[in-house]
Amino acid sequence: MPPKNATFAEKSSLETKLHVVLVSRDERWIRRRLPDPNTSSTMSLLTDFTSNDYLSLSNSSVHAAHAAVEARLADFFHAYPVLLFNSGFDTNVGFFCWVPQPGDVIVYDKYIHASVHDTSQSSRTAKYACFSFVHNSMPGLRRLFLRSRDERVGLRMGESSLFLSVESLYSMDGRFAPSRKTNEAQGGRGCVALLGLEDSVLPRLHIFGKVLAATGGRLLRVRV
Repeated sequence: MPPKNATFAEKSSLETKLHVVLVSRDERWIRRRLPDPNTSSTMSLLTDFTSNDYLSLSNSSVHAAHAAVEARLADFFHAYPVLLFNSGFDTNVGFFCWVPQPGDVIVYDKYIHASVHDTSQSSRTAKYACFSFVHNSMPGLRRLFLRSRDERVGLRMGESSLFLSVESLYSMDGRFAPSRKTNEAQGGRGCVALLGLEDSVLPRLHIFGKVLAATGGRLLRVRV
């Protein structure tokens, strides 16, 4: 069993699993990376046949501006890295369809956004490892935790991970998730920052759509 005060990386094998996947992609030359906007140049004599960058936008000022926004958001939210997506739905697709691995479990509040319902069913964990609990019900959540632990050896041994997905403020009924003093945000950084839980939450999703009346979503990853 992991020590009581162990970090997230020490409590699960998720980081190891993701590292193995990335190494495998590197070895097969199928891992895509955006070029560094500070060093890339359209004057390169090489031709790119490995990406969908047909218009060479990754080498333009557009990509540089995009990278600058991500860096500014990372500084503001005290999180690294930050990934900027086209929408909140696309953000959830990028996370739930790739990060949870076979053997993992996804647990979410029944009133979570529809994009989580849809994308979690398409994850690597398969639909048989995705469970919902009654809205804001701590007893219901606790029962799911205990049942998942009892039914899955991997969770008990620390070989698998359980992903809990909740919202700070639910658009379905306007209620906050059960937590301390979540009636106001701290400096615009959200309830996770208000409660000082930045280092206890693996990903944080913030959306531009409702708050800034714009398009886009951003995924923040804590330092682990």
